[in-house]
Amino acid sequence: MAFHSQQCVEKCFKAVLEEHGKKVPKEYSTLKLYGLTKELIPFEVDTEILTDLDGLYVESRYPGELGLLPNGKPTLADAQQFYAFAQNVYRQIERML
Repeated sequence: MAFHSQQCVEKCFKAVLEEHGKKVPKEYSTLKLYGLTKELIPFEVDTEILTDLDGLYVESRYPGELGLLPNGKPTLADAQQFYAFAQNVYRQIERML
């Protein structure tokens, strides 16, 4: 659930770029993509959660010895937080598009 939350947010930001005729980069960092879209979307996003989501993407593709987040693998509570965050981003961008 945590990894798929990252994927959802990433694709939402890319949809915003596409909708506004901007070049969609081969970029996977939700934090960097948010930087490219924040002038185009009418809401703020918690950049700390984006940072955590970015860690999930990189580490899930290239797992290290320490796990996915600074304190190891995401807990169920972490995954639920990421899921709720992704749902919120998705709903707001869906209304925009």
